Amino acid sequence: MRAPNCPYSFRHGAPMGRNDEGTFDLGERVHLERLPVNAQGYDAAGAYWGLGAPLYCYWQGSSAVGYLRAKTRAEAKGKVLALPALAGAKFYR
Repeated sequence: MRAPNCPYSFRHGAPMGRNDEGTFDLGERVHLERLPVNAQGYDAAGAYWGLGAPLYCYWQGSSAVGYLRAKTRAEAKGKVLALPALAGAKFYR
């Protein structure tokens, strides 16, 4: 399953980044995927993230989604597990 993609089409590009949204369920597994960001700091749908550590998206279903930066997938998992709403969560892959 791929990370949720929210295409934006505005006259002057996409908004800065994306917001975390939705409610997570501890009984459901969490998807975690690194999102590519180009050399100018934009994702594939045109949202601006800037440059820095790799960008990760974590989500459940189609309504609960969040974003974070981490050097590795293991670090990203640790950051997700540090969130009170997802403490003890299980991951796909």
